[in-house]
Amino acid sequence: MENRADNAIYLSIPQTVSTFARFFGATIETGIKELLRLGDSHEMMRLWAKKSLDILGVELTIKGIENVNLDEPQVFCANHQGNVDILIMNISVPVKFYWVYKHTLNYAPIIGTYLIRNGHIPVNRSNRELAHASIRRAGERIRAGQNIVLFPEGTRSGGPELLPFKKGAFWLAKECGVPVVPITIEDSWKLMKKNSLKLRRCPVTVTFHPPVDPTGLEVDELLEKVRESIVKGLQS
Repeated sequence: MENRADNAIYLSIPQTVSTFARFFGATIETGIKELLRLGDSHEMMRLWAKKSLDILGVELTIKGIENVNLDEPQVFCANHQGNVDILIMNISVPVKFYWVYKHTLNYAPIIGTYLIRNGHIPVNRSNRELAHASIRRAGERIRAGQNIVLFPEGTRSGGPELLPFKKGAFWLAKECGVPVVPITIEDSWKLMKKNSLKLRRCPVTVTFHPPVDPTGLEVDELLEKVRESIVKGLQS
């Protein structure tokens, strides 16, 4: 049960309704611009993410940006704590990228349309053949010099703990011979707890760790090295 001090930092019902209304307004505005192709899609999503996090009261701190290669492809792997992590990654990653994402997002209003229209890569993990086809598509993106972003946990943890990692990202990096950049997202789960609509303001920190070279590593070894980096970020 939440203690009284914790309850005190949540927004009131009128504040929450107002915040969600402004968020959905910004989302619809961006969706219309995307539908009409009124600008670069990636930049529009960055601006939408920034505006949305401002509305939601997220104070974002980004560390370790020097660990990102601005000129060569890489696979970005971040832990996944909460609902706003997609927004956070859209702002934090300083290079253009393609999402590898859970296929059910295709049915989400506006965001699903954006992902489909712009060539991002859905993964249906319930269908092994389709999942493998998605990983192959991601490999084609990387070989074409493009960056990939994904959450190796595959779903939100809803808290500070780290769920088991899927192997797809690490197999992909090893097959394509590109580094994996581990990313730690801290405290995004506090904004809105899993299965709750209660909102609270909170600072979030994103840390880019040194890239892990897959050369000479087995897939499981690569996974563990990336996981260790993310865990260290959560413990700092």
